[in-house]
Amino acid sequence: MTRRILLLAPVDVAGGIATWTKSFRETVSAELSIEVIDTAQRYVVLGSRSRSRRVLLGGRDALMRTVQILRRARCAPKPDIVYLTCAPSLGFWIRDLPMIVLLEWLGVPTVAHLHGGCVTGFFGSPGPLRWLNTKALGRASAVICITKQVEATARSIFGSGMVFYVPNMLPHRYLSEAVVLDRRHGGRPMVLHVAWQSPKKGTLEVVRVAARIPEADFVLVGAVPPDAQPEIDRTIAEVGHPENVTFTGPVFDPELSGLYARADVFLLPSHGEGFPMAVLEAMSHGLPVVATDVGEVAVMLGVGSRTPAGRVLTKFSANLVDELVSVTRDLLFDRSNNHRMGGAGRERVERLYDAEKVVPTIESLLADVISRHQHQTL
Repeated sequence: MTRRILLLAPVDVAGGIATWTKSFRETVSAELSIEVIDTAQRYVVLGSRSRSRRVLLGGRDALMRTVQILRRARCAPKPDIVYLTCAPSLGFWIRDLPMIVLLEWLGVPTVAHLHGGCVTGFFGSPGPLRWLNTKALGRASAVICITKQVEATARSIFGSGMVFYVPNMLPHRYLSEAVVLDRRHGGRPMVLHVAWQSPKKGTLEVVRVAARIPEADFVLVGAVPPDAQPEIDRTIAEVGHPENVTFTGPVFDPELSGLYARADVFLLPSHGEGFPMAVLEAMSHGLPVVATDVGEVAVMLGVGSRTPAGRVLTKFSANLVDELVSVTRDLLFDRSNNHRMGGAGRERVERLYDAEKVVPTIESLLADVISRHQHQTL
């Protein structure tokens, strides 16, 4: 029997959830009929220079989406379940949480998939706000977490019966097409950084590291939000306008895959992550990773195992840039270590994060929620 899933997720934009959505839709079995309502925050550009304007636009967008989803949930054929992909953002608080409560009132089960590693972003700080937040989230039929820290907090609040850990993934097609080079080539080595280019994502640290390793090229891929540009410009001026730094802006496949294949090291000194898709993409190309210990990055890289796929450093270190320079330089010029870590990363993605192995877990969870709901309503 075909199960009807109404999926709330961003599509056709840059970002980890949109990448996950694409993987899920490409891999899901024919037993699930997926209808997607796009929740991309396209209003962000319009409100990029004014927080109050961004909040106003975000509120209007949330109201419009809520009305659209509630109408769809009441129309025949009704979805068997509403699947919300949630980020710790304004939309989560003013759209997703009220939606879960309203859908329960309409008799439609929901699954909340928490895409991020920020505990306070999903549950609030201890106190009345956390109580209110968890009351709403607790109305969901199941909560999926992508980091162990968020999972542990969710289980402490809701118990283990409704909370599940499911890692992010890449489509099998991407893995089969990802190019893994020997990387023992001549010419200038290359360090790649893929993210929203902002202080939170470690852009400033990447620029400072580049200034200390002039013999390598540093390529920074991703959009630069207008409110981040002044601080990036100040940092570039502070370190002397290094000539080995290139900002490309947004880049998509196949050009992006080409950059992964040509790079020697992937660098992500981020201040906050959940389960970054860019790290999975780098690993799939056999690219060793240097990152800060945020979100699920250490787990992704297998840090502590005999064959880690990279190195993680504490983001609170007073000597973070010095440590990043040392580790990045080692991986750039120690080719045997580079090759060993890169190969370990590729193997981990194939074994743990191939969508063909992850999606069946989600399908089973959704089928169980639908079955329980149908049994309760008989």
